[in-house]
Amino acid sequence: MTAILSHILRAHRGRWLLLATMWMVLMLALPASGQAAISTGRYASTTAALNLRSGPSTSYPVLQLIPCGMEPYVLSGPYNTYWYKVRYTGLIGYVHGNYLAQGSAVSTHLCEGANAVAAFTARVRTGPSTGYPVRISVPQGKQVRVISGPYSGGWYRVSYQGVTGYAYGGLLRQGEAVSVTKLATSRKVVALTFDAGSDRGYAAQILNTLKSYGVKASFGVTGKWAQANPDLIKRMVNEGHTVFNHTYSHGSLTGYSTGAAPLTYSQRASEIQRTERIINEISGRSTRPFFRPPYGDYDRSVLVDLRTLGYKLNLMWTVDSLGWKGLSKQEIVQRVLDGTEPGAIYLFHVGSQSQDAAALPAIIQNLQARGYTFTTFDAFYR
Repeated sequence: MTAILSHILRAHRGRWLLLATMWMVLMLALPASGQAAISTGRYASTTAALNLRSGPSTSYPVLQLIPCGMEPYVLSGPYNTYWYKVRYTGLIGYVHGNYLAQGSAVSTHLCEGANAVAAFTARVRTGPSTGYPVRISVPQGKQVRVISGPYSGGWYRVSYQGVTGYAYGGLLRQGEAVSVTKLATSRKVVALTFDAGSDRGYAAQILNTLKSYGVKASFGVTGKWAQANPDLIKRMVNEGHTVFNHTYSHGSLTGYSTGAAPLTYSQRASEIQRTERIINEISGRSTRPFFRPPYGDYDRSVLVDLRTLGYKLNLMWTVDSLGWKGLSKQEIVQRVLDGTEPGAIYLFHVGSQSQDAAALPAIIQNLQARGYTFTTFDAFYR
């Protein structure tokens, strides 16, 4: 019997080698997503837009769509082999684990169907490894379209100037940050946000008011302001507020509001990264992934640059109190209440030229009387 088997193997050796080669090529071409185990009690990044469902299968109703690149908190799982119980924007539900990534997989993962920027020169090859021929090179700073992936070894199928092939994900950064003007919720929850970029102003008074009412808020802080007021930065963090990036010097990134020339990528990166370092050194916290552009000035190039720098959310607002324009305390209160709706993001300023601090107690009291609660960007998006 052994002799017969040996004869068969020798006779069909070429066919077996061909089948083995085809199998290896097939394995290389299969996406690697969903293979890594997901740890509970940690955040995970979504690798595609996916539905948050009320139970662990597609037969359960959808509670909310979670965009690609967001970070739900993994509570438990897996259930039914693939499903995990997570918390996102205050809701608890179930998502499919094949579209979650943690650890080193997050930093190199790209969202399908979106643009990505070449952080370094990237070569687009005919297959997913360096052993395949180069079809075209993508210069640093140019965009590609991510079609699918990741494939074996962290490669992605991409398109650049009409040429389709495979590029290594470690050389690419995802295309654009998402602009947010309102929280995606139907619940009676709103976000109070305060920009700090001029003087110390009424920041301490605002923190006192928030503390007395048990309310948490979010503060957009420039690097210069943080350097001048490290005690207030520490207090904001210690009292449970979110501190996010508002550039270093509050210059317009596009020049729209100031009439200046748009900042280059290097200038924008310097403004944002310098502020990140300063706030991190003071508080031990990162400002990522939250950013607000000075004057609200941004365009698509800003969104691309933000995502390249690790900022996924470009935080705008639903209602501007206009306290910075000289509105009175009562006018500010009325303006805010007139704009009340689930998910509203309110923009205030801490500076001494604004009456926002004086209006804050009445705003909180009236919103609470209407059944509204308050959230921070950290609490809502994590």
